[in-house]
Amino acid sequence: MSKKWLARFEEVKGDRKETKANPHLIEAAVNACVSVNPDNPMAVAWSIKEMYEALRAMIEGNELDPHNQNRVWQRGTPSTEAILKAFRALAKAEGKEG
Repeated sequence: MSKKWLARFEEVKGDRKETKANPHLIEAAVNACVSVNPDNPMAVAWSIKEMYEALRAMIEGNELDPHNQNRVWQRGTPSTEAILKAFRALAKAEGKEG
């Protein structure tokens, strides 16, 4: 991963290193979270990993047609477990888990 995209990076100043936040990454992340759940963007941040994993599980066994990116070669259907992961991740992002 490129250092410019890391949330925190080290900058050498003389004989010492300083850790600084990457404001562009932080701004993009916060804006995305606010757009998903304006009332509780932190809930979205907490659910990103679960949403990613749920999406990966939902598409497992399928792939995009290399000649037509609007078509899927469906080799399998999402399992009940994958669908439940998706529902749980969305509930977490919406601040409705419990």
